[in-house]
Amino acid sequence: MRYFQQYKEPNATEFEITKEEAKHILEGNWKQEMLEDIFENDKSFRLFTMFSVIWTMDEKGLVPVPGFYGVCE
Repeated sequence: MRYFQQYKEPNATEFEITKEEAKHILEGNWKQEMLEDIFENDKSFRLFTMFSVIWTMDEKGLVPVPGFYGVCE
């Protein structure tokens, strides 16, 4: 699983981050139990914080649909 982040500002570009960075950025914005489930079970997601959007790309190159926010079960 690969993880990406894009800041919520004009002309921001996406960039790859580590699994640990993704989890750290999302902590405090989402419930700890939910994050543990997501990261322990390698679930795909697109989630946001006040300043950025974070999403996954699986080994097949699939990402959650743009505009979708949540966890893919």
